[in-house]
Amino acid sequence: WYMTAMDVVLVTADVTLLVVFGTALSSLCSAPLKTQGQASALGTIISAGYGFICGAYMPISQFTKGIRDVVTLLPGTYGTSLIRNRIMHGVFLEMENLNVPEAMITGLKDSIDVNLYFNSSAVSTTSMTMIVVVAIVILLAAYMVVWHVTYQNV
Repeated sequence: WYMTAMDVVLVTADVTLLVVFGTALSSLCSAPLKTQGQASALGTIISAGYGFICGAYMPISQFTKGIRDVVTLLPGTYGTSLIRNRIMHGVFLEMENLNVPEAMITGLKDSIDVNLYFNSSAVSTTSMTMIVVVAIVILLAAYMVVWHVTYQNV
C-alpha cells in the first residue's frame, strides 16, 4: 500500500475540484440551450472530447509537441495531472527508497504526465491547483453573466 492518508485526502480534494470545474464548464456551455436534451447531448460531446484532450484517457506525453503546447493551456490538463501526482506519490517514494536511478523515475513521471511542463518549465502541484481554481472562478463568473443575459426577461 503506497498511499498515505494525506494522499487519499488530496486525491479526494482534487476529484472534488475537478467535479466543480466540470460542472462550471458544463453549466456555462449549456446555459443558453433551451431543452434538457440539447444540454445532455452537448455535455456528452464536451466531456468525451475534453477528457481525451486533457490527458484523462491518454497521456499528453504521447501527443506531438504542438498539441502538447496547446493542451497545456487547458485547466483540465492540470487537474488530471494533480490526480496522477497524488495517486503515484507513494510509488515514486518507494522507487527512490529502492535506489532506482533518478533519471528513470523522472522519465517515468514525464511519460505518464505526473510532471507537466509549460514553455519547458516544470509546473508545481501548487500552481496546478491554482490554475484549476482560477479557471473555476472565471467559468462561474462567465456562467452568471450568460445566465443573467439569457434569463433576465423571463
